[in-house]
Amino acid sequence: GWQLPSTNVEEYETHAEAVVRSGKRKLGVDLDVVDFVGRGSIERVGHIQNMEQFIARVRAEGPEPFRPRGLEWKWGHGAQLREGAERGALCCQIALRDLARSPRNR
Repeated sequence: GWQLPSTNVEEYETHAEAVVRSGKRKLGVDLDVVDFVGRGSIERVGHIQNMEQFIARVRAEGPEPFRPRGLEWKWGHGAQLREGAERGALCCQIALRDLARSPRNR
């Protein structure tokens, strides 16, 4: 199933800074954080996973379309995250919860 990009927040950075760092390291693009989506927690074996989710925009750097490096990816509809949410993917659960309550077009 599909999931959303994620990263750990280092001690020296804010959540938004972690998003920007992750965009550069994982996708090879510069990101601007646009909005806070939500947060959630889920119990895992031996620990609790906490997550915050943000909307970020890729900074356009030329006429070429956005293509993250080294990843299988696609643009999709929020409903495509249901399978991941049902399998316990916290990122998918947070996104679907936000889509259900938000009139914003995401």
